[in-house]
Amino acid sequence: MMTPTKLLIAQRLAEHAREGRAIVSLMEPFADDPRWAGVASDMAVASETAEYWAKEIRSDEVKP
Repeated sequence: MMTPTKLLIAQRLAEHAREGRAIVSLMEPFADDPRWAGVASDMAVASETAEYWAKEIRSDEVKP
């Protein structure tokens, strides 16, 4: 069952994913620094995960 809280979580996860990708993009000029590259990579994975879960939550909305 879809609840308002689940929908809010999905919305916030989608926002988190967009913001994370934007930050990773801003970090591109520092890709030659291993620390920055590592953090950018971690953030990219976290953004993908957040987007995945937002879609999963929303897909539950249409299931009986």
